[in-house]
Order: sequence, then structure tokens, then C-alpha cells
Amino acid sequence: MSGSNDHKEPATDREELRRLESEISKDRDELGVLVAELDRRRHKVFDVRRQLKRHAVEIGLAGAALTAITVAAIWLAVQRAHRRATLMSRASRLKTAMNRMVAHPELVATGPTIPRQLFAAIAGAALGSATRTVVSQVIESIMESRRDGVSRPAGPREVVVRSSARQGHRPWTAPDKNRGLPADADRERALSSGS
Repeated sequence: MSGSNDHKEPATDREELRRLESEISKDRDELGVLVAELDRRRHKVFDVRRQLKRHAVEIGLAGAALTAITVAAIWLAVQRAHRRATLMSRASRLKTAMNRMVAHPELVATGPTIPRQLFAAIAGAALGSATRTVVSQVIESIMESRRDGVSRPAGPREVVVRSSARQGHRPWTAPDKNRGLPADADRERALSSGS
């Protein structure tokens, strides 16, 4: 008897395997149909032209409402500006300010706030540093030109050139207008011809 039971077990395993395969195949087909339907719906939702045609009335109403709100806000701002410009309105604001000044005189002339003081200190330091640098370069340029025997003060280009000369570069000044030569060569020629 046990031999006949062993022989039937593989048949039931095969039947079970076939049943599972058919379920998997059926589920796979259903899943394929669902994915295809989702893809079709996604294309419908993100089709802008179709959505515009389908919801033209709603989009038109939303655009009209937005335009109306914008026009109303501009109109109210203009009306408020006209109202604030009248003599009575200005007098009323002056009266309110005077009442506030009388009620709280300690708030009338307050000093600058901490951020404003900080900004002023930083701006003053930066401006002072820049001014000091420019003035020292101009003075150095004038002193250098007097040492060389040239009596004219240095121009702005020569100040910039002098600062690069300290970094190991050959100084170069503006070219001579007539000959296209650097001003240093012109100066040397004048010194040698005058001697």
C-alpha cells in the first residue's frame, strides 16, 4: 500500500505546481492590465492640451478672478495714496504724531540701533583702510618721482604700477601719446639728452 501512495504524491505535486503556475499567470495578466490602465490614465492626466480643453471654463474663471484681484489691489493702492495726500489726512497724521510725542517723549529721538551702529563701524573701517592705502600709494609715488628727479606728480596709472613693482614685476606706466613708448623710456631719453 505504501508503494501506491508514493506513486500518487508526485502526481499531486505536479497538479499543485500547475495550479500555482496558472494562478501566477492569471495574476500576471491582471497586473499587466492594471499597469496598462494606470499608464493610460497617467497620459490623460498629464496631457496639457486635453486638460486645457476639458477645464477651459474653470481656467478662464480663475484667470478672470486673478485679474480682478490684481486690478482691485492696484485701484485700492491708488485710492489710498490719493487719500493720504490730502491736506486733512496729512494734518490728521501730524496730530497723531504730536500726541504720540507728548505721550512718550523718550521714544522721539532714539539713537541708532545696534545693527545700524555695527554697519556704520564696518563701513567706516573699510573706507578708512581704502583711503589710507590710496593716500600712502600716492605719497610713495610722489616721493619716488622726486627721487628720480622728475618734478611732476604721478598719475593714477603710475600708482597702480608702483604697487605691482613691489611684488617683483617690472614697472610700466602709460605709453607716450606721440611715439607709443612707455613713459619711463621717454623720461630716460629726456634725462640723457638734457645732460
